[in-house]
Amino acid sequence: MIAQAVTRIALPLLLVVLAGSGAVPRARGAEQAGQAGGEARGEPAVRRFTMTLDGAASQVTVVGATLGGVLIESGSTPGVSARRVLVSWDLIDPEIGLRLAAESKVPEEWVADLWRARGRVERGDWPGAEPIVERAMGVLELGAVEGAGERAVAAERSLGPTHALVAKSALYGRMKRGAQASALRAYFLWLETVSRAPAGWLGADGMVRSSAPGLEWMGGVVDVAGVIDERWGLCPELPPVFIADPAMVAMARQWVGAAPGDGDANDFAREMIGWYVAAMRHESGMSVEMPAGTSRGGTPASVVRGVPGVSGVAGGPAESLRLVREVVLARIGEGTDRASARAALSARIDREETPAWVEAWCRAGIGRSLVVEQDERQVRAGVIELLHVPARFSRQTPHLSALALAEAAVAMDRLGDTASAGLIRGELVKRHPGHPAVNWASAQPAGRVR
Repeated sequence: MIAQAVTRIALPLLLVVLAGSGAVPRARGAEQAGQAGGEARGEPAVRRFTMTLDGAASQVTVVGATLGGVLIESGSTPGVSARRVLVSWDLIDPEIGLRLAAESKVPEEWVADLWRARGRVERGDWPGAEPIVERAMGVLELGAVEGAGERAVAAERSLGPTHALVAKSALYGRMKRGAQASALRAYFLWLETVSRAPAGWLGADGMVRSSAPGLEWMGGVVDVAGVIDERWGLCPELPPVFIADPAMVAMARQWVGAAPGDGDANDFAREMIGWYVAAMRHESGMSVEMPAGTSRGGTPASVVRGVPGVSGVAGGPAESLRLVREVVLARIGEGTDRASARAALSARIDREETPAWVEAWCRAGIGRSLVVEQDERQVRAGVIELLHVPARFSRQTPHLSALALAEAAVAMDRLGDTASAGLIRGELVKRHPGHPAVNWASAQPAGRVR
């Protein structure tokens, strides 16, 4: 049965195409109307300018500037009844932006870079965009600059729509070159940003303005299809599935106790990243702690703000947390937790609305859970589940396909079925040459007990 499944992998297979790209349309730009009276008198910075809000030109007043964006007020009575919007830097005219940077701690190159970056990413000019995006990510990852201005912005570690723009662009590029560990860092930043955004920030057009009082966000959207499923808020090519390759081991050490968040159990990013870190640490042989805000069995406790989707339907923050929790617990949980997680993943597969990439995650989660059981029949059943991924979902999830083939080969080696293991390993090398899973699978001794 195993050999037949391996043979089927090599045959032309019907590939399931994801329904829709999940990409968010490009935001509208800002435009300069001329210098304000203060500048005409020689004062150093722009304080008022004209930009497009809700499709109409509006006079706005600058309150402050941080790496996250430019905080503006629009209204007849600034500071009292004014509308407050944090605008992503890529929507600010560079001439205005450079003047704003001059009086803040935001570097001038940040302003010039972000104006160009989004356009290059969206038109597919990644060679031109990569140096800009990586330079911007370097600033954000290192925390090199702390913005100045409005306290309401600084209170959230200066996070703003610009962070989402940079993080998603970096995620796209790092995935293109197969840098999974660094792609995870970009994804984590994106998660932290959207979880702290005002409610309703991201909508169908990527530019929904919150109806709630207080700060709104504008921009921060880059149109790159297939990187993040906006309905789920998950990256299909970054499942919480890992092997102990050097990059992931280093990543697991780096994130010990460093998951973003302020300790609040209702922090979506903290909880989601916690599950990813738990999975990485388990595969690296390190101690594992369940994410804050969960029960021992991993019940999500988040009340999520600013993340697309609706709980209780296919997608949405609560559903996304449950999916990630189930995939992780199926592998690292206690015996009963693993069985319960497998049952939940199996139920997802049976739902008609389940996207192809979600089914791939579920198959891999069930398979990786079964191959660590003691019963040989369960191990073989796990291998069959793993082989579903390369056989049916290799186009949607090539990275996960490589991991599934590696796990299947190692599992068959441990059972002493070296013929099947050799066939699977050969398919892995042919399909994914250079992938870390190739070296990992070759380095695992037959019969090793986890």
